[in-house]
Amino acid sequence: MGHISGLIMKVCIHRGAKEIGGSCVEIVSPDNKRIIIDLGLPLDAESNDRSYLPEVKGLDGSDPSLLALIISHPHLDHFGLASYVSSKIPVIIGTYARRIV
Repeated sequence: MGHISGLIMKVCIHRGAKEIGGSCVEIVSPDNKRIIIDLGLPLDAESNDRSYLPEVKGLDGSDPSLLALIISHPHLDHFGLASYVSSKIPVIIGTYARRIV
């Protein structure tokens, strides 16, 4: 948990803390607005399919509190599952990273 200007932000590491790859971190603001940083494919994944999606509420676009998915950089273990996110959710990625993806 981090403090920003006296406000408490919650951080949930869905995947990537105890393994390399498959990074997915959720940040929740004090008013319960959420962003996801990375939605990576685990390095030991046998294929790229929905079964590897972490349990993050609203990836299907059904929860307006999920504001965006931010991709930190263009490695599959950070963006590999992004194609399974609803088009209702903005995906934020740098210009050059987008070219690589």
